Amino acid sequence: IDTLAQLTALAVERYHKIGELLLIKDHRSTANEADSLVELTMVLTMLISNMASRLSNKLNEKLSSSVHKDHINTLITNVYFESANSSSYIKNAFQLLIPVLQVGAI
Repeated sequence: IDTLAQLTALAVERYHKIGELLLIKDHRSTANEADSLVELTMVLTMLISNMASRLSNKLNEKLSSSVHKDHINTLITNVYFESANSSSYIKNAFQLLIPVLQVGAI
């Protein structure tokens, strides 16, 4: 979960930096910028999803031989919940860049 949080923080920082760079750029191609940001958002959300799935698979392997099955099930649920939150933060960061793209279209 800590890794998901760190990845999410880095992604949001990247969106912030991208927004700053787009605002100071002289010549802009907003269609290409928008396409690139959509692709970046999809890649980051897929990365978060894959990380959550891999971690949950490892926890599932431990589940069969563990005495604390309820605890492991809770961890798996928390991993998926936090990965959904991380994807939500990344999508919101993308949404907040839309006005920056609109400024470039003017």
